[in-house]
Parts: sequence; structure tokens; C-alpha cells
Amino acid sequence: MKGFNAEKISNEMAKLAGNRYLTAIRDGMAVIIPVAIVGSFFTILTQLPIDSWKAFIKPYTVALSLPITFSIGLMGLYSCYAIAASLAQTYKLDRNSSATIAVMVFLLLVIKPGTITAKISKLSGIAAGTVLPSQNFGAYGLFTAMLSAIVSVEVIRFFKEKHLVIKMPKGVPASVSNSFTALIPAAVLIIGAWIIKEGLHFDVNAGLLSLLSPLAHFGKDNFVSVITPIFFNSLFWLFGVHGAISSTPVYPYWYKNLYANISAVSKGATAATAPHFMTEQFFQFFVYIGGSGAILVIMYFTSFLLKVSNG
Repeated sequence: MKGFNAEKISNEMAKLAGNRYLTAIRDGMAVIIPVAIVGSFFTILTQLPIDSWKAFIKPYTVALSLPITFSIGLMGLYSCYAIAASLAQTYKLDRNSSATIAVMVFLLLVIKPGTITAKISKLSGIAAGTVLPSQNFGAYGLFTAMLSAIVSVEVIRFFKEKHLVIKMPKGVPASVSNSFTALIPAAVLIIGAWIIKEGLHFDVNAGLLSLLSPLAHFGKDNFVSVITPIFFNSLFWLFGVHGAISSTPVYPYWYKNLYANISAVSKGATAATAPHFMTEQFFQFFVYIGGSGAILVIMYFTSFLLKVSNG
């Protein structure tokens, strides 16, 4: 029986952590952090447990909800752009054109425009016209956002490597030249996405959610869902690899839970009655503080017990 080869395992895990797709997803999801935090401040503003403040803020609650909608509510859109830009950079492709094409592919795949008629407009008070359902812009569309970003960049890379692109003469500004370089792969991607959605009537987002449904267990509020990410995070760190990469597959479920919490709180729920605790913030504030395993908390309670035992 061969001995335990820690170096070999470490090398294999380093390869996994260095996977360009996982890295792009990790970096793309990180883009959501500042807008999510700032957006959450507006939720706090509307929910401060002070009666006089609640009375004062009540006329402005609708206006204060806008930053929440445009932060957490559009995370799929932001992450699609960021993931595509990050992946394009690894291939030395133009970040902006690649990411913009990926976003259009994402929108074609997940959004089905609707119409507000004049009759509905009278009843609802919403202006008549075309509307875009918002659910898939957010956490529900994250898997499709990841797929759209990766496939779009890979198609653009393939066309460029095979020289199936439009080349502009020297002297043309780089921004214009990059746009024309992406023109043919953009046409293939956009037409392909349209055929899948409207020609084949296939819901890619629903298909992905169904295919990856086993992962949904790790977004539920139970003991196993807490322990498993911590185990893999610590395992990666054990072999000298950044543990955050291990959480990549469950980000969509964590952010879906976060959005559900924000929605519940905005409707009157408290921190104690919010529906989920399984969010990334749970791990950041209760597990990873001071290192995985909550070292600072352990040290605090150890110190406390020593003081009690010493009188």
C-alpha cells in the first residue's frame, strides 16, 4: 500500500484552484460584494427598530428600495459581465466586448419580456409598455450567468484563434478594432441563444437549476449545509490552496437566500424571523472570522473560562 502523498494531493488541488473557470467565477462573484453591502444599508435604514424613525421614513420606503433592487436584484447581470471580463483577460481577449456579448446572451436566455396593456396600467398604476420580469436578473439567474459568460468567451477565443474574425487596418483605434474582431462570434452567439430560447423553446435557466438541484441541498438551513463548505474550505487551506475557491458552486444558493432575507426584512420581518441563515455573510461573520473554525471566538471563550476558573 502506497503511503500518503501530500505533495501530489497538494499539486492536484492547486491545479483545481487555478482552474481558469473557477477563478473567473470567484472573481466575478466578488464584484457583487460592494453593491450588495451598500444596497443592504438601505434595508437597514428602513428597518431601524425605532418607532419615531419608522414613522419618519415611511413615506420614503419605496424610494429607498430602489438601491436594493438595483444591487442584489441584478446580481446575475453584474456577475455575468464580471466573470466574462475576468475569463477574457486570461485569454488576452478584449474584456469589454467579450463581457458585453456575454450579457446579451444571458439576457436572451433568461428574460422573457412581457407587456403591460392600457387596461392593466389603469389597475396597477404602472405605465403601459414592455416589461422585463426581474426574478432571473438576480440570484435565480446566476448559473445561467456563469454559463453565458464562459461559453461566450470560449466561442470568441475559438474564432480568434482560427482567424475567423474581421481584421481592421492598422491605425484604427483599438476599441473599434476589438469590436469588429468580436462581430462574427457575437453573431453566432446571439443567434444561437435566440434559437435555443425562441426556436427550440428551451428554458436554459430552468434546465440548469434542475440539473444542479443536488447542490441546492447545500443552500438549505441545516447542519450538513454548514459543515460541508467549512470542511472543503479547511481542506483546501490545509494543502496551501485558498479555501474560497471551494465555495464557488454554492454561491448562487447563498445569494438567493440573502435576497430572500432582504425581501422578508423589507416587508417587516426581523433578523430573528428572516427565513434563512445560510448565506455567505453567515460564514464571514460566524465561521471565517480569525480564520476557518472561528479562532477568535475559540480564543475568547478559552480566555473567559480561564478567568472564571481563576476566580
